[in-house]
Amino acid sequence: MVMLCFRYLLEDSQACRRQIPDSLFTNSEDSSDRLNKGLADNGENNILIPESYALAQIYPHPFNPSTTIQFDLKQAGLVTLKVYNSVGQEIATLVNGQLSAGRHSAIFNATGLPSGIYFYRLSVNGYSEVKKMELIK
Repeated sequence: MVMLCFRYLLEDSQACRRQIPDSLFTNSEDSSDRLNKGLADNGENNILIPESYALAQIYPHPFNPSTTIQFDLKQAGLVTLKVYNSVGQEIATLVNGQLSAGRHSAIFNATGLPSGIYFYRLSVNGYSEVKKMELIK
């Protein structure tokens, strides 16, 4: 078994004692799919779902030529994740659809874009958050 604890549950040590079956980490699926399944399943496996919406800082930062954007959804909903340049023009739509509650990620490939500052925005169920990222070539 693997123990999993979220930063928003640290005050309640019992809440951090939820277990994820090893089978989620040993099958042949993509690792992001396993992570999403583990966090989105709140049924019999007793898996945690994030208590709030959150948009993580990209990794690596600065990046070249691609980066991963992770975000948490406390409820399922229609999700949009878009990338904008420094003057507000939309550069890419990474996610535009219904997603389940849990942790998700999207890859942004900036091949063909110039170095500079870009912004990424997550919108879901009335929640919106924007973060900055830097592309260095």
